[in-house]
Amino acid sequence: SRLMKSFEPTITKQDIQKVTELLESGNIGFGSNVKVFEDKFSKHSEKKYNIGLNSASAAAYCLFAYLYDKHGSCDIYTPSLGFTSVSWAAEKNGHRVIFVDVDDNLLFDFDSYKLLRQDPYIKKGEGNKTILMPVLYGGVSNVPNFNEQVTDEIVIVDSAHCIQPTIKSDYIFFSFHPIKPLTMSCGGLLGTDDEEANEYICSYRNFGRENVGDTYDIVNPGFNFYMNNLNATLGLSQLDTCFENIKKRKYNLEYLQKSITLDVGYFTEHDEKSSYYLGTLILNERGSEDLRHKLKKNGCDASFHYPYLHLSQYYNSNVPLGNLEDLDDRIINLPIHQNLSAIDVSRIVGVINE
Repeated sequence: SRLMKSFEPTITKQDIQKVTELLESGNIGFGSNVKVFEDKFSKHSEKKYNIGLNSASAAAYCLFAYLYDKHGSCDIYTPSLGFTSVSWAAEKNGHRVIFVDVDDNLLFDFDSYKLLRQDPYIKKGEGNKTILMPVLYGGVSNVPNFNEQVTDEIVIVDSAHCIQPTIKSDYIFFSFHPIKPLTMSCGGLLGTDDEEANEYICSYRNFGRENVGDTYDIVNPGFNFYMNNLNATLGLSQLDTCFENIKKRKYNLEYLQKSITLDVGYFTEHDEKSSYYLGTLILNERGSEDLRHKLKKNGCDASFHYPYLHLSQYYNSNVPLGNLEDLDDRIINLPIHQNLSAIDVSRIVGVINE
């Protein structure tokens, strides 16, 4: 079987029964399990308010709509190595996105941000608030020394790869996409301590409706962005078992690290609370595409995430990001998911060492 298959969470018979009962009840829209999931996930987000949504993209869209209504257009600094929907949501809601470089572990480079702030060609919009949006790339829980350098900026964290972040933030969003460590058919969550944002987004995720007797009024802008009861139930079934899967992913990555003896490059670092979403190898020289093809021929599907946003046709930024561009065709994400067998992982090692 192919190694990079869509991995499935470990679910008990009791959890399957809960999902079956929910399907039989027909209560698969917005329902009581959404609130239960939100409350239980607070121990991971460490935020007072946890808002279940149908994707991390929806979480970002709601948040940037709120921030525009509150502050007007903001200047948002975020790594070019990230998923497009977040930056698009910011631009679509009237904000200005400025892409920053990454460090050797593919994380937000604060030195790059400070240089961009001083660049006369990137003038801060008059009166614009500054937002920093690091990406917890690969599942790490923090960006080293990030919070110590923050002054008066608003911090939004893209934690789509990490379930239990330790980085401090004003707002943070999560993804429960089918291939993320905690799996739903689709789902996301926004965490914050901002009561006003909580009220705004809870309304926004449900078309901006407010119940009035046996009907409703439209009091805010909004879309169908809420998390449904079925996905919340799937999420509840994994809040504990997903961490067992993370342990397996960590084991697989550590096996690769110690078993790949050929000096082809270095693995990016993970921290204690990492979700080990990606096992990223930075090659010494260009050749990621060739190596991915070689692995695929041997039944091992590796990947590359993400195409650089600042060089894409849509964003087409003219600001050079030296470190990231130097990593072109050198980033490769090796399979480490929990469904890999010992034979599978050994095969990956064999292909690379040969």
